[in-house]
Amino acid sequence: MIKTLKECYENQKVASFYFNKEDNCAHLTGFLHCYNENEILIAHITPRGEYDGFVLSKIDNLYRVDYSGDYEKKIQLLYKLKSQSHSTVTCDKDSILFSFLEFANKNKYLISMELENASVTGFVEEYDDSIRLKVINENGVENGGCVINIDEVITFSCDTDYEQDLKILNSVKEQF
Repeated sequence: MIKTLKECYENQKVASFYFNKEDNCAHLTGFLHCYNENEILIAHITPRGEYDGFVLSKIDNLYRVDYSGDYEKKIQLLYKLKSQSHSTVTCDKDSILFSFLEFANKNKYLISMELENASVTGFVEEYDDSIRLKVINENGVENGGCVINIDEVITFSCDTDYEQDLKILNSVKEQF
């Protein structure tokens, strides 16, 4: 698996990454932004070939990588033709997660964290062995804070369409 990740990374190939064995159709497609033996950071691309933020997951959960197929080639071509791009997350090879959290915090991006049976979205306030968030609910409204043990998080996402929409809602004073 590491050999394939290295090839996708070095050749900047769009690939589809599968993490959920319960749903073999669910995958994340995009460029491999960085990886190490524990973590993988994907520059996520929508099925329409458009920017969709970043997704970070534990490499232990990765069980399949598809690359150079018609679907991946189509997404890569659409991404290019639509002049899409991702910012650069300066990754520390020892802790991609801390680089990711610093990137989100610095750029004031919302992050979402998927846990075993829940998810939470918010702005990063602090992080070490746990992450403190200013929680933003599904309507874009501040809804208190929370602290989550980093080890409990399965997947992190940042600046995807979902987080972008919540940030827009959060930025306006008028609520519905």
